[in-house]
Amino acid sequence: MPEPCRSALDVGCGDGVLTPKLAARAQRVTAIDVSREMIAIARHNGAPENVTYVAGDLLTYPLPTESFDFIAAVAVIHHMPLEVVLGRMSALLRNGGVLAVVGLAQNR
Repeated sequence: MPEPCRSALDVGCGDGVLTPKLAARAQRVTAIDVSREMIAIARHNGAPENVTYVAGDLLTYPLPTESFDFIAAVAVIHHMPLEVVLGRMSALLRNGGVLAVVGLAQNR
């Protein structure tokens, strides 16, 4: 994660386990997940003041381009078309931003 980090995006935040950790290091965090239920759980688990939770699809939700210094996608991109999601995340990063992808899907 770059320092300083003005804005971070937690893609597929789920129950929000990573989001507060990002919020401790970034000025502002947007946590997005397609599941309204998971967003509700994430909010219930604690919502730091600098976090905005969004129930929406990363591929279609109107996030501003070139607006994030850091994007984290943990165990989520295997649910989306790889080239499309990588292109979308690239477009959302500011020049010099950092994209961190951790894939945990089981190979079949």
